[in-house]
Amino acid sequence: FWAVAGSFDFQFGNERDAITSHVVLTLGIIGGAVFLLVLLARIFWGWVKKMWARAKKGAAILGDLRAYLRLVLIPQVGGYVAKVMVIVVFLAAYSIPVTFGSVMSVLGSNQLANILSFTPGGVGINQAFNSFALDSYTDSTTATA
Repeated sequence: FWAVAGSFDFQFGNERDAITSHVVLTLGIIGGAVFLLVLLARIFWGWVKKMWARAKKGAAILGDLRAYLRLVLIPQVGGYVAKVMVIVVFLAAYSIPVTFGSVMSVLGSNQLANILSFTPGGVGINQAFNSFALDSYTDSTTATA
């Protein structure tokens, strides 16, 4: 194609030509798309109503601040603190400096690894992300361990 002069100058027409030349086909495609959207809406409407009811039931705890704090917020904060403490213990166990930056680096790399995990349990992904995150704190062999 590069050697033949004018091979890239050929015009097949524009969108307006395609629509005006094939009116029946265009109307059929539009009609089919509308039909499919209506069909999908009817199929999923029951599911949407059920999920909305469940969401309202689950959000009811937000109306009671004391119950929300006792049953939701405090356990969530406790779990997060425990997660951070596990990271601190493992960093100290491998003689990696326990600083705010190193802990936050591991937390962030674990979150990214969980999002991009393609293997069961994130095997290999967590090690790779932690090795990169702790690059300025220790060597890659220690960070991978």
